[in-house]
Amino acid sequence: MKRKRFFYVFVLTITVCVAILFAVWQEDRLICIFSPKTPEERWAEQTIRAYIDTAQLDITYCSAHYNAFLKGILLGDIPELTNPPSAFIKNGAESQIILEYAAQNFRLPREMRSSFGTEVPALEAVPREGTE
Repeated sequence: MKRKRFFYVFVLTITVCVAILFAVWQEDRLICIFSPKTPEERWAEQTIRAYIDTAQLDITYCSAHYNAFLKGILLGDIPELTNPPSAFIKNGAESQIILEYAAQNFRLPREMRSSFGTEVPALEAVPREGTE
């Protein structure tokens, strides 16, 4: 009887560890999928997906390629989504919504994030006493 209990605890522990590792590994994707969205963000997301489908691009939602695509929108590489009028946007307000969505949902790669926000302390020379 004790062996069965140990086995079930072991299996449960392994399952929890795997789930935690998956959540850490896919952190950016989970944030992208489960973050609450306003109606404007949902419209922008649908418009971007419509462009991806129309252009027959092989880009999966919330993937690294999707992130690079959002960067392309911010850089102006996709004029159909940023320069009105086009088949996807009618005016400057819709273009602004698309740009705001891209800016809010673009995620820096993990290796770049660690370098931001950490300030390197400035090393200053300390004057010696008695050398004045």
